[in-house]
Amino acid sequence: MFNKLIYLIALTLFCCLSGQGAKAEKSDLVFICHKGMKYSEGEVKFAFKGYLDEPRPIDNTPLKEDMLKYIGYTKADGSADESKYNKVWGKMFFRRALFVPQKVHTDEEVVNWVAHVDGGIGYVRSTPSNPNVEVCGSK
Repeated sequence: MFNKLIYLIALTLFCCLSGQGAKAEKSDLVFICHKGMKYSEGEVKFAFKGYLDEPRPIDNTPLKEDMLKYIGYTKADGSADESKYNKVWGKMFFRRALFVPQKVHTDEEVVNWVAHVDGGIGYVRSTPSNPNVEVCGSK
């Protein structure tokens, strides 16, 4: 009995520390960019943090919480911190004349926007079939 308890505790710690327990709950994000644009994982994160001039991000409202967690904007309790995101983009507007990313509500809107905007970058649930859009990263 004692050995089983130790085993369960060790397994639980391993899953928590390795992040395996949380993966099943989160939806996957696929980051897409305008055809011909190539961005690394770090550049994708920096684009949504407002640190880069070139990519022009767009927000997919239903998936925004996952994106905020992906770029590291979380509160102490692990929930997404949208107020921090909005503050950062407000500063970027005044410091570097970058506009807060437009908000849309469907993957289709994100794909259409990214396909038609040079430097466009966004996130969707699955890889799109639009020829003017390329996958530039996934979570």
